[in-house]
Amino acid sequence: WRQKIYRNGLIGVNSEGIGFGNISKRIGKNSFLISGTNTGKHEVLSAKHFVKVTIWDIDKNFVECEGLCPPSSESLTHAAVYEKNSMVSSIIHIHNKLLWKKYKAVLSTTPDYAGYGTVEIAKEIKKLIPENNFADNMVILGGHKDGIVIFGKSLEETGKKVFEI
Repeated sequence: WRQKIYRNGLIGVNSEGIGFGNISKRIGKNSFLISGTNTGKHEVLSAKHFVKVTIWDIDKNFVECEGLCPPSSESLTHAAVYEKNSMVSSIIHIHNKLLWKKYKAVLSTTPDYAGYGTVEIAKEIKKLIPENNFADNMVILGGHKDGIVIFGKSLEETGKKVFEI
């Protein structure tokens, strides 16, 4: 799914060389794998491009992980979703300017003041994520231009949702 999303320009690198988008998969009640920071430049990822997040504390802006690269700056955002909804097993964070503009303030949207990779965005995500249901499995990141977080019960479900919006 990550390669397909990359090939469609929803994960990648912007004109300034900054990577965007990421993918994660829950692997235990309190742990998940997530693509590492600055991996948007790679079409194909290997095990060295992922880290296992084992401990997090949103209030303290803290993430502990295992792996060969630093975790995505959006690790707390993913942690917030996993923490809030135990049924979520995968998250895909994409960037798409047209969809972001179309759905901002129409679908669940974090406030503009909550910037990417911050404690504020993780806390705002937790307010918007439904507990143990999937009536709304997407959040527009108001303070993270073009950012959209999609989640689901399986990677297959989440990946398909990316291309249905």
